[in-house]
Amino acid sequence: MVTSMLSSTKRYRERIVKVAKTNHDYLRERAFRRAGLIGPIQTNLTPDEIASMQLPERFLELIRNRVVMGYLRYESLDRSGKVRKYDRVKSAIERLEEFKKDGNLEHVVDAAALLWREFAKPSNPNARFRAMDDGPHTKEVT
Repeated sequence: MVTSMLSSTKRYRERIVKVAKTNHDYLRERAFRRAGLIGPIQTNLTPDEIASMQLPERFLELIRNRVVMGYLRYESLDRSGKVRKYDRVKSAIERLEEFKKDGNLEHVVDAAALLWREFAKPSNPNARFRAMDDGPHTKEVT
């Protein structure tokens, strides 16, 4: 598994960068140095090209529709002065568990919309965004 990860990383690093370095680039480079893979990852794709490949417009449209409907159903009731609280994180996890059972991508879209809303209006009083490039990463399933 380590060998396949290293060869995949090597193939990715062999592409050519044509954009300015970002903080993420510096963090990634540091991680590669720690792993003994010297140098930044390089690609000939722009960030917009990568985003359009990795984040399909249809997915964003479906999330947007659910966020709008959620506002119309629930958030508009905030105008009454009533404080409404939701456990969006728990609900998102439940939807992902349903997806694992039945494969219905609607559950994934619903979970994404809930997490999008959670990001915009966190329920956790200690919520903050702190980028952690050295944190947990998705593991490849073989």
